[in-house]
Amino acid sequence: MTLAPFWQVLINLTQAPEPFVPNPFDENALLEWQEPENIRTFLFDPINSNPPASFGLKLVLDKKLQITFFTKAQSQLEGIEIAQAWLSSLRYKFIGLDAEIEVKQNNPDEIKKNSLRKFYEIILPTGLTPKRINIIQKFINAFYHNYEQTIKLYIIWQRVHDPKNPDKQSPLFHIRIFIAFNLKSENSILFSRIKGMLKFFSLDILNDKNIGAKIIDVDNLTSLDLFNGHIFKNGNNTENFFIKEDFNFDFPEDLPLPRIPILYHENVRYIDLDEEFIENAISVGNHIKNGVITDHTTYIPIRKLAQDLAIFGKSGTGKTYFLAKFINELRRKSKSVGILVLNVAKESQEIFYKDFEILRYSDDLFNVPYHFEGRSSEKSLQETATYICASLGLKNVFEKIIYRTMRTFLRINGKLPDSFIELLVGVEKYVQQNPYGNETQSNLIQALRNRIKVFDEKHIQNVMKTSDNLPKWIDGWLKGKKIFVDLSACNKFTKLLIVNAIFQLIRSITKDIETEELKHLIVIDEAHAILEKPITTNSDDADFIMKEQMTKIFSELLKEYRSRGVGFIIADQSPKRLFDDVSSQPSIKIIFRVDYPNNILFSEDIKERQLLTQLSNRLALVINGATGEKYLIKTSDFQI
Repeated sequence: MTLAPFWQVLINLTQAPEPFVPNPFDENALLEWQEPENIRTFLFDPINSNPPASFGLKLVLDKKLQITFFTKAQSQLEGIEIAQAWLSSLRYKFIGLDAEIEVKQNNPDEIKKNSLRKFYEIILPTGLTPKRINIIQKFINAFYHNYEQTIKLYIIWQRVHDPKNPDKQSPLFHIRIFIAFNLKSENSILFSRIKGMLKFFSLDILNDKNIGAKIIDVDNLTSLDLFNGHIFKNGNNTENFFIKEDFNFDFPEDLPLPRIPILYHENVRYIDLDEEFIENAISVGNHIKNGVITDHTTYIPIRKLAQDLAIFGKSGTGKTYFLAKFINELRRKSKSVGILVLNVAKESQEIFYKDFEILRYSDDLFNVPYHFEGRSSEKSLQETATYICASLGLKNVFEKIIYRTMRTFLRINGKLPDSFIELLVGVEKYVQQNPYGNETQSNLIQALRNRIKVFDEKHIQNVMKTSDNLPKWIDGWLKGKKIFVDLSACNKFTKLLIVNAIFQLIRSITKDIETEELKHLIVIDEAHAILEKPITTNSDDADFIMKEQMTKIFSELLKEYRSRGVGFIIADQSPKRLFDDVSSQPSIKIIFRVDYPNNILFSEDIKERQLLTQLSNRLALVINGATGEKYLIKTSDFQI
């Protein structure tokens, strides 16, 4: 006889809940105002069904663990309603638990056909149980290391129904527990091994009279009987009543499912967001509340980006895709904001910025004058001398020498040399004409000649040639264009010189604004290529000199640019390797998974530091000092 199809409700767990810690009981409080939760259990009727329906939990161990709550419904809509109520109750009771809902119409004949052949029932002892046994933990311990056989655990329960009080929700439950598997031969060694595991599973399940659980072989039982909930009508265990305190129907701490860390001291704004706010903010991802990824999208106001944004995370955690998505949304929403992406490390990153104007170091149209006179000629000269000295890794004494050389050129020729190498040759002549002590003089000239050799190359002279007019690409950026500059092919000395020249150029041509507003943005991914701390403490080492001076220059830029509406977005894998101000000065930080000692930079709380080391890919902690927010997110999808 063909059986009628029925609707099945499935709740498939996708992540494990946080370990349960019972609430402390306050002996001084009024009892009627206390509701101490000392037990966490999935043994409950999620919809207060009347007459009581049967509900089940299925665990499947087959290379990995699958956990599914199930029941049946009269229709698809009823099934969706039951599933949503059940999952909401589970999330409320089990902080951090999450699952996927499925409501499908099942064919009974197919279920019977595919049903496992061997069923054993664990008959629980009635009466008091002094030692609460964690059924899930016992099952996993018994069968988790079994690699040869699919093993299934079914826990079926139904609230006891009192015909005299049909509306009363009884605390008593009927419970039946089954273990099922397939075997080709009942005489096999594998069969004996599984029977041994079954005995372990029932071990220690004792009542107060030392009567233990029994294991019985069940004939003529199929998965269909369990899904239909018919087992309580004619079963041999229907008179055994249990309450939630009798057995531990909870999930163990080491449940082999993913778990999202919980941020306990959070502050997030998403409830009162209106359309105007969203139109002027960039979405960063879905808020994670109590270890569960919600449907609430979180945002960072565009105007707050003038206070700088830092993005940190290990390789592969999702920061590059996040950065690209962030910048592309900003491009769509703020057409007047100029965006300059400085690619200083990885090749082929232009694929993330296809609507940007692409410039490469090798392009003839790419130029950055080594000096551009701003509103204050004297200030521009001093700042130019500072960055050139830092970029070349020359000692501080050269800062004054370079400045005086430029002043001399202006006095004699009325202008600076067109070529950067001519300026350096002029600096050498100045040192020769204004000698220091013999040893110092020799060291200064040798250090300078070494730098001249590095930069005595035709293309860099063309790139850094002085001009009375702004480079077209910089002028376009000031007017809102989106520019991608690829410096990945440069050697580290040329790269640092050009980046510093760009920073100084922007410094010379921008001015303070009165209102908090983002007008221009500079993006630097893999920032360690130009902002890394020195690897040596030798004060005579060129690398040490270069990076120590860069620390001071960039710290001043971060502070100075902010008042001009110029924001930085800085991304890197290891913030501990960067200048301290790179991680401390930006008001907004988005931190993907980082390890020690990087994690100690962002929190004094030990649990939060540990959380940062445990984040899965695409999960991040947002610290928005501009709005006082702190929260966890899962980043949004982004397609190249």
